[in-house]
Amino acid sequence: SLEDSVFTSLPSLTHLNLSSCSLTLLSPSSLSPLTSLLSLDLRSNMLPSLPSLHLTTLTSLQQLWLGGNSFQVCVCVW
Repeated sequence: SLEDSVFTSLPSLTHLNLSSCSLTLLSPSSLSPLTSLLSLDLRSNMLPSLPSLHLTTLTSLQQLWLGGNSFQVCVCVW
């Protein structure tokens, strides 16, 4: 996982490659400072989900790569 403040000093960052970093969790506040981000690569990690809250502050985002994660798309209740 990433610390909440890891990107606070990089508001002008436009491309971020976090592929193959063994990430299991992304805090919404870790990505929120990246308001200029155009592309985000999260491929080949171990992320079980990516709540929409993570993406609401990324208003400039044009490309998002998520392949190779073990997303749990459906939570079924019996």
